[in-house]
Amino acid sequence: MFLELLKTFVREDWVEAIDADDLILVNKSYVLQDFSEKEADIVYRLKTKKRNVIFYVLLELQSTVDYLIPFRLLL
Repeated sequence: MFLELLKTFVREDWVEAIDADDLILVNKSYVLQDFSEKEADIVYRLKTKKRNVIFYVLLELQSTVDYLIPFRLLL
């Protein structure tokens, strides 16, 4: 499902080359540089020939429009 989302919204050649076997769902708990703990909604790792790419998917469902959401996401 994530691969379909990626291919739908990212119109780049490198995305078309991704196979479902290239994506790995990773543990979503991690520690930041300031040692605070975070938990992501969904994290995928894409292993390529040159490097690893991390996709962090944040699902923020709101019942009303929150115009300050970009600022809340920075925290």
